[in-house]
Amino acid sequence: MNDKVTVLDVKEAYKGHNILVTQEDIEVRGKKSRKTIVNHEDCVTIIPIQDGKIYFVRQYRHACRRFLIELPAGKMDKGETPLESAQRELQEEIGMKAGEMSYLFGFYLAPGYSTEFMHLFLATELKPSKLVEDMDEQIEVLTYPLSDEALWKPTFLDAKTIIGLNYLRDCVL
Repeated sequence: MNDKVTVLDVKEAYKGHNILVTQEDIEVRGKKSRKTIVNHEDCVTIIPIQDGKIYFVRQYRHACRRFLIELPAGKMDKGETPLESAQRELQEEIGMKAGEMSYLFGFYLAPGYSTEFMHLFLATELKPSKLVEDMDEQIEVLTYPLSDEALWKPTFLDAKTIIGLNYLRDCVL
């Protein structure tokens, strides 16, 4: 099978604060098509666990028009490694630093239209260490005991949190 992909043309359609939208003409297996791509920095999600509890953040997500409960996460800053980014985001969002930070795996959030790649970490041995949160974030920190049935039911609406919790349940605990 011929898996050659040729990018024929790329045009910038929109440039925003965190994204660049491009229109791309491609040819795959002899067929031409146009794709709209949302180019986004790589991100990190962290599963922070301490004393039998998982830490979450509750924050307003305007695109959804609601508050969501999510695992701590954020985009990687230029020049940061995924590990550095995970440690910084943990400090900004829940005010903790991990003594042990384990890389679990990575995944695309919406590969049909976005380049965003998410790195998932497990954080343990947490110690207080607060960094100033981002100016546009108003975060409430929540904890759930690992024994809480809500963790293992369809309680959460955010894909990275659902993926992280399912991996935790099936592969770590």
